[in-house]
Amino acid sequence: MNTKRYDLFEIIKSDFILNWKIHLILFIAIIISASFVVITVYKTRLLITKEENLILKKNKKKMNGEI
Repeated sequence: MNTKRYDLFEIIKSDFILNWKIHLILFIAIIISASFVVITVYKTRLLITKEENLILKKNKKKMNGEI
């Protein structure tokens, strides 16, 4: 009773060679998506920092009686 064995590496290699356009498109989509996530987090942190600085300035003015 012989069972046919498949070479997994060869199957994966042939899949990449035959469907390289799909893999390339998916790879580019992943890179773009990750970049947008990083940019969004960076901008959000900047806005939070600016808001915190404004709150601190407002509190200082309250303490000094300017408002």
